[in-house]
Amino acid sequence: MERLAMDMVDKCRGLPLAIVVLSGLLSHKRGLDEWQKVKDHLWQNIENNSIEISYILSLSSNDLSTALKQCFLYFGLFPEDQEVDAEYIIWLWMAEGFIPNGEERMEDEA
Repeated sequence: MERLAMDMVDKCRGLPLAIVVLSGLLSHKRGLDEWQKVKDHLWQNIENNSIEISYILSLSSNDLSTALKQCFLYFGLFPEDQEVDAEYIIWLWMAEGFIPNGEERMEDEA
């Protein structure tokens, strides 16, 4: 697994954001086979030995559950660099039905 990780990190060309996103994606994968699938998928989208950051970011968002994608994308409603109160955004998510009703309080789940 260490060799696979080093190969993938090398392809990130030292870009910290790409490495962080890739490591987050790999942290949820168990076993050599799953890591190999990530590497194989990554290599399919590399041109001229370089990788697009947008592709790396799409890998991490594709790995999210539908509920988490909805919550994440909801931030697009706010202007860039605007501070958003955590309690306010949680209320909005709950009102939209993005937070599943489970054993925990919805606020805690959010």
